[in-house]
Amino acid sequence: MFLLFHWLVVWGTEIAKLPILEFFVSHGHGRERPTLQELGYLPNIRFNAVIDAALARQGLSRSDIYVTQTFHLVPRTRSERISQAAIRRSFDEVTRFELQGRKVIALGDIAAGECERHHIEHIAVCHPSRRGHTNKKNASEIADALAALGFRGTVKDTGTQCDQ
Repeated sequence: MFLLFHWLVVWGTEIAKLPILEFFVSHGHGRERPTLQELGYLPNIRFNAVIDAALARQGLSRSDIYVTQTFHLVPRTRSERISQAAIRRSFDEVTRFELQGRKVIALGDIAAGECERHHIEHIAVCHPSRRGHTNKKNASEIADALAALGFRGTVKDTGTQCDQ
């Protein structure tokens, strides 16, 4: 099972010698180092809180899924806009191979567009950090996609700590 999203990036050619933990620490998450070392992600940021809530609604955990990116490089700055050409190249050279033969949920329009471009069967849903909707609403939409792919557990009414 893959969840595919469009903008969180985890590795780059320009910092290939820099461990990913060091990248996050150097980009403002230094106090989160112990959490990153223990869990491998930051559960309190909106994206992850929504994913965790969606999984909980279906009786699943992080170990039941694999999250990958549409774009596999690290931008030079935290807020750098990633060009469509760069997204397409990364997807062409990496992501499409990860997704072959897998059940895919595309998180956000960019991920869905790349799946469509490569004729990869997927369910398109909102990006977990989508603005204008509550975390609970975003998690519910993702949980429904999990259920549609056959990942059903005991569905719970699970809000998140930062449900806004």
